[in-house]
Amino acid sequence: MSYCARFDFDQPARDALLATMELREEDRVLAQRLQRLVIAPNVESIVDTFYARMLKQAAFAAIMREAGVDLGKLKRTHIAYLLTLGVNFRTAEYFERRLRVGLTHAWAGVPLGLTQAGYRLIEQLLVQHIPADQIDPGSRDALIAFIIKIIALDFALTIESYHGAQVQTLEQSVQTLRRQGGRLYRQATVDLLTGTATRRHILRILKQALRHSQQSQTPLSVIMVDVDFFKDVNDRRGHTVGDQALRGISARIRGAVRDRDRLGRYGGEEFLAVLPDTPSIIACEVAERMRERVAMSPIHCHGTNLKMTVSLGVAQSSGQEPAERLIERADGALYRAKKTGRNRTVLEQAGHYLPSSSQGGRRWRQVGAADATARVIGARRQASPPVLIRARWFSSSPRAAPSRRETPARPHLPRSTHAGTGRARRAGLTLGQQEQWRAAMNL
Repeated sequence: MSYCARFDFDQPARDALLATMELREEDRVLAQRLQRLVIAPNVESIVDTFYARMLKQAAFAAIMREAGVDLGKLKRTHIAYLLTLGVNFRTAEYFERRLRVGLTHAWAGVPLGLTQAGYRLIEQLLVQHIPADQIDPGSRDALIAFIIKIIALDFALTIESYHGAQVQTLEQSVQTLRRQGGRLYRQATVDLLTGTATRRHILRILKQALRHSQQSQTPLSVIMVDVDFFKDVNDRRGHTVGDQALRGISARIRGAVRDRDRLGRYGGEEFLAVLPDTPSIIACEVAERMRERVAMSPIHCHGTNLKMTVSLGVAQSSGQEPAERLIERADGALYRAKKTGRNRTVLEQAGHYLPSSSQGGRRWRQVGAADATARVIGARRQASPPVLIRARWFSSSPRAAPSRRETPARPHLPRSTHAGTGRARRAGLTLGQQEQWRAAMNL
């Protein structure tokens, strides 16, 4: 790409700048006179005087010294510049050469003020070398006016490319910083092994979701997930297989959550899911979907299929508790799931551990003060009003499942045309709670 195209100097833009500098077609004659009477006979003297005076400037001398510039080569370049000054100033080639000067100064780190001082000195030296005996006063004034205008044009083009180069460097720096910032953000927020959120990030998300839940008076649930017998996999098959198993399990769990939900690696083989605007009964459905996807889809590692399972604990926020207390309750439900056989989901509701899974089959049961377990450790035992929930019993071993004869019959209920509404109605929810159910369903 040409410099004119890069800095938007097409023909109309060039004509506009020339008109601003009051440079007209007839000034081409003055450009030829400048070259013939002033520059050609005195170019070496002008350049030598220029650098002798510029090197007295401490800033210029420091730049020359630090950059290791060959002064002889620089003088030859400057001579070539002066021999083209004002020649065919209307052409794109003239603009190209002057724009290149600005880029060179920017890349060399020459301050713009020092560049301006150099153009002022060139202008002064050119005027001083106008031969008084070869030109009448009127023509001399016209030539001086042309020198002022052509130096102003060259300096304007130098400024354009100088600032353009600085802006481009700044943009590149910003893009580099953005890439680095994005990389650092991903490192700080995304677990590299599982692709889920890091512990710190998922806790930050949970605290934000709790604040929103408290302000908007909407439900919030969390799910604690733990991989069953994961230590055995690491011990028997090695950490490489264990890492592959964790990646596979996290992929299956991510596929089970909804778009609004957030999943993070809480530590080791534990995951924490944050479900905003979600009551516990919906959270149990999501948890069961996680459990089923892991249990029903073996993980292929090194030519073998690993059958893995997870245990899950579900808790719904009470509305005022901190994130640590909510996690503690979900972790307590997860502990109960582990203790009662693994590969199951346990719901902790209103301070009570309500198991949603056990061994084989499905049934309905009434939960109330008689069989509600204690609150978390340290709190007094407290009863809840009777709530009708669906309890699912699952087992990793088919033999543990009770026979049809042993499983209590499900009470007959009319089938709803809407599956989600039917589940909510059979769970004994009020009409308002059913509306909340339908709003939260994204299964």
